[in-house]
Amino acid sequence: MKSINIITVAIVILLSGCLKSYHDTYVVVNNTNKNVQIEGFTVKISKENNENFIYNEAIEIQPNSKYTILKGLGENSQPRGIFEVDWIDSVNIIFNNQKIIKYKCDDNYFFCADKRNILGYNDYYEKSCGEHDCTYTYTITEADYESAEIIK
Repeated sequence: MKSINIITVAIVILLSGCLKSYHDTYVVVNNTNKNVQIEGFTVKISKENNENFIYNEAIEIQPNSKYTILKGLGENSQPRGIFEVDWIDSVNIIFNNQKIIKYKCDDNYFFCADKRNILGYNDYYEKSCGEHDCTYTYTITEADYESAEIIK
């Protein structure tokens, strides 16, 4: 009976190690004294019926704070990046509803052409990795605010 209990405990320990979940963390830091709204969107055209499908998400970040989201890796992985879906191809960063920065990427949005683009996860995020996961950090700065266009 004692050997059955030891075997059962050993199996539970082994299985609990196999069931460990891993994730990446995406962080957007707002290093300005402005409220920031990040609008991610895409427009898809359905070839079957020539209709537009518009999808959007919005993230709000208070002054001098951050937004963090964890994304699962492995068998039940989630789309990379700060948005819930992976087909976002355009982003507006809005400061206090007064100024705006517009970013767009083509279908290969992990490698955006812009020098600085919040969608360019592989090219621009500060990256730090542990054994099984990474943290990607994008920082919105006062220089971003200064270079943004006035909303008309």
